[in-house]
Amino acid sequence: PPTTESPTVSISTKKPWPGGKSLRMGMRNNINVKAVQARLGIKADGHFGPQTNHHVMDFQRKNPACGPVDGVVGPKTWKVMFG
Repeated sequence: PPTTESPTVSISTKKPWPGGKSLRMGMRNNINVKAVQARLGIKADGHFGPQTNHHVMDFQRKNPACGPVDGVVGPKTWKVMFG
């Protein structure tokens, strides 16, 4: 007989490195910048400005596996943020 239970859906918070250029100050209208901003809990507008830079550097300071505290989201910082 059919059941009324909903199947369990697993949602992954992992997001693979998108490749290409590292994310940095001055980038605009970028979907990957939006993902970083959302992960950092700030307004996700896709514009990598001073506020995003500040929060990325703070994240890097708290997570030494990111590498240098430079405000640039490259593969190491991305991996720490998204697994």
